Amino acid sequence: MGDGEIVVSGVEIEGAAIVTLEIIKGEAIEQPLLENEEVFTQIASAKTLDEAGKLAAELMANRIIQKSGRSIAMLLSAAGQIEICQMVDPLMTVRFVLSKNSNSIKYLK
Repeated sequence: MGDGEIVVSGVEIEGAAIVTLEIIKGEAIEQPLLENEEVFTQIASAKTLDEAGKLAAELMANRIIQKSGRSIAMLLSAAGQIEICQMVDPLMTVRFVLSKNSNSIKYLK
């Protein structure tokens, strides 16, 4: 699915991927959280883009606070990116992306 999908179909192509999944028992994850070598990505869906963006940022902040014990609102405001996934289905979907390569991520270690 292409980013920013606004009608029934985005630009879709065939592809292949190798995916590693980790089951975290006893920990509920409200919305999908993705991680790869370069970024942490929190995906969130809600009735409006505003609500989805706020939810994605809040979930990312809560996740980082749980893992690091640090308050990071200013960090996320400076280093995070909100990106629109789609706005055509009944729920709007965005993702909040935080690069692992930014100097600010060193603050969390």
